[in-house]
Amino acid sequence: MTNQPWQNEPDLAELARLYAVLKSCPEDALPGLRSLAHRGSALSACYIAETYKAGVVVAKDMDAAEHWYKFAEHLGHTPATHNLWWIYEEQGNLQLAVQKLKEGVVKEYPPSMYQLARHMYFGIGMPKSSGNHEYIELLRRGGKKGHILCRAWLARMYLVGRFGWVRAAWGIIMIFSMLIDVVRLWRKPPDKFTDHYVG
Repeated sequence: MTNQPWQNEPDLAELARLYAVLKSCPEDALPGLRSLAHRGSALSACYIAETYKAGVVVAKDMDAAEHWYKFAEHLGHTPATHNLWWIYEEQGNLQLAVQKLKEGVVKEYPPSMYQLARHMYFGIGMPKSSGNHEYIELLRRGGKKGHILCRAWLARMYLVGRFGWVRAAWGIIMIFSMLIDVVRLWRKPPDKFTDHYVG
């Protein structure tokens, strides 16, 4: 997965323009986004999918959302693979949902690591993890990549003594580290256009 998917976009200026129009007048933006998607724009396909998934500005259509996420996935966009997890879980197809999370983990996508760890821990779509520390390793990998929810879960585990009381102080250090990251994000929020689908 590229860290900056917009660099692979066929027409970044047109994508930015259509993204701005999408919020106020989706019926004007969607045809242009479809055209860009067919020219190889994975972000256009994801914006279309998000529009149908949310159902706020157009009628909610999960089949259309799935189609456009698959389109973006075919173009190599890892966040689309991850977002298909949500579609399949909403449809009740937990096996396929877990499969998409596993594909996201193989592609080193931190949100997939977090969600797969949750599924393992709580037994969602797979046997509940008992004594299996694979979910902890997923949280560590996601945390090393900066995923705040992975880090928060690990910090809590340290604080409650999951790794021994001697290491509980590490949980406090992790919490302070996360607070610093939150302040950084608050001071300089991600750019809505370019960082929307960056993992």
